[in-house]
Amino acid sequence: MKRALVFVAVVIAVLAAGTPAYAQQDRKAAIVVTAPSGIGVLLPVNDQVAIRPEFFFSKTSTENASTALTTKFSSWQLGAGVSGLFYMGKPATFRTYWSPRFVVTHQDSTSTGTNSNGTNSYSASGSFGAQCALGDRFKVFGELGLNYGWLNVGVSTTLSTVTAKTRSFGTRSAVGVAFSF
Repeated sequence: MKRALVFVAVVIAVLAAGTPAYAQQDRKAAIVVTAPSGIGVLLPVNDQVAIRPEFFFSKTSTENASTALTTKFSSWQLGAGVSGLFYMGKPATFRTYWSPRFVVTHQDSTSTGTNSNGTNSYSASGSFGAQCALGDRFKVFGELGLNYGWLNVGVSTTLSTVTAKTRSFGTRSAVGVAFSF
């Protein structure tokens, strides 16, 4: 988990180090909100390339009670990712791009009868996207592509520890808005 977060931080630092002065109007940094549930920043490198680091988090707590048994479950999740946006064509109000993306997620959960459950998951994806500027400071975008993920699960109880590995492949989609500042 730590190595993957360091990797994401290094990629962001290397790509951001080459950022030129923002002399042109289309090269504005922006706050990005994506669905399903990410918050990030869009950082233009030049007219054809931008990077989009993002993060997400969630906390869940559940308690079920009956006259004979009460069960409790709690979980938190934290993730970070980085996308590269490689635009096709010249700057315009409507632009298409392709985007490689890498995400690292860590989740910890506890429940009645289990001490802890730690999960690290990773995913790499490639998407095709389109964005439309709706003024100087507001853009909307959508992406569709393929995703490959791998998951390492560790479950610890008072008696034993179990680990498992899972691999997944499927589609990825996202929509979002970007607010320039």
